[in-house]
Formats: sequence, C-alpha cells, structure tokens
Amino acid sequence: MLLLPKGSVKVSSQDEIWRVDSLRDEDVAGTVQNASKTADNLHNRLSVSAGLTWITSKIYVTSTDYYSNRRCWDFCADYEYLWNSGFGVGLNYAMNHASFNHYGSFTQHYIGPSFVYVYRITRRFSTEVGLGLGYSYYSESGGYTDSAMGVMFKVGMEYLFTRNFGLGLQYRACGCSYTQPDGFELPKNEQYRLNRASIQLGLHYYF
Repeated sequence: MLLLPKGSVKVSSQDEIWRVDSLRDEDVAGTVQNASKTADNLHNRLSVSAGLTWITSKIYVTSTDYYSNRRCWDFCADYEYLWNSGFGVGLNYAMNHASFNHYGSFTQHYIGPSFVYVYRITRRFSTEVGLGLGYSYYSESGGYTDSAMGVMFKVGMEYLFTRNFGLGLQYRACGCSYTQPDGFELPKNEQYRLNRASIQLGLHYYF
C-alpha cells in the first residue's frame, strides 16, 4: 500500500508509483481511478548523443608517419527495447569523421544490433551496459573504401527528468579491422584498423 494524504491506493508497478508521486501535492481523488490507463511500463527508448572521441589506434598516413590519440567527434543514434527485467536488445548507429591536415580525412559509419542491460538504482537514476556486433563502412578522402565487422561496447548512467525524458552520460568504444590498401606498407605487426573511444552526452526518450 502507498499512503496518500487523502487515503490509500494500491499500486502494481513502478510506473504507477511514479504517477502517484507526481500527484502527491494535488487532489488525487479523481485521477487515481484512471491510474491504470497510464501505468503501462515504457519499453521503447530512443537516444541521440554526441561527444569527444579519441582514436586509440595508430592512423598511418605513410608507411612511417602516423597519428596517435587523435581527437575528433562522434554522433550516435540508438533504439532499444527493454523488458521489465532490465535486459533488452537494441540497434545502434555511430558516425565518426576526422581530418589530418594535408593528409586528408576519413569517415566511418557503424550500425548493428546489441544486447543491453539497464539497472535502475532509484526512480530517476539508472546505469546501463551494452555490447554489440555490427557492420562498419570506412572511406578516405583519397578514394579508398572498405567495410568490415566491428565490435561496440558502452557503459553509462542516466537521469530521468520525467517519465518520458532523460539525460545520459556514457563511455562508448568501437573497434574495426580493415583490409590494407594495395601498395600501402605497414610496419611489422601493425594492422590497418580503427579503434576509438568516446565520452558522450545524450537525450533519451521513452515511449
């Protein structure tokens, strides 16, 4: 039982508690009767986020010259379906672009499914972790393109402003290995790959 100023009302889900708490200072006599209409759990989540990215792998522009710890920006968009247990599945998209002075630039796209788990600490705060495997498309300004499978990992936390909207902060990493371009020589034991890690701030919408 959840005690209210004007009596008591039975609640059967966390969403009903959220609904009733928001009405604690109001006259709830007429609204409690309709609580069941708004008490359905919100299983769908859309997220958009952006943040600063560090390229943790070496980016070779010649066989001897390379960039390391290059900084750029990431943009991500995610859709996730979450069960009441906190487990869920998602579809994740990420885009990364970086320029290297007179050596040109590259763009990388990633899209793929993932498994996620969200643990709600309080009514408003939660943590999450996700792991995915997807398709990555890579292109350089010089005309070289390639595609490969990539691995994505993310961990973060979220603060809910309302039942529908939240703000998230997350760490996200992605790694992909590509085919070495014809005529391009790499040092021994080096791979033509792109590993990146980012810190992102995002807006979440539940429905």
